[in-house]
Amino acid sequence: MADIARQAGVSRTTVSFVLNNHTSSANIPAETKARIVEAAKSLSYRPNLAAKVLHTQQTHTIGL
Repeated sequence: MADIARQAGVSRTTVSFVLNNHTSSANIPAETKARIVEAAKSLSYRPNLAAKVLHTQQTHTIGL
């Protein structure tokens, strides 16, 4: 996320809001959102699923 923020010229918090779709609570212009999405695509950003599981404490798996 730090690389995306640097390339888009915004803060890591703004990148987090956009990538996690929490833009309703923050007033982020459409142009800024587009710059962040483009930067994420150009850097081949993929969310870290292990980090997401640690944060949400939900794995969405079923053990048999």
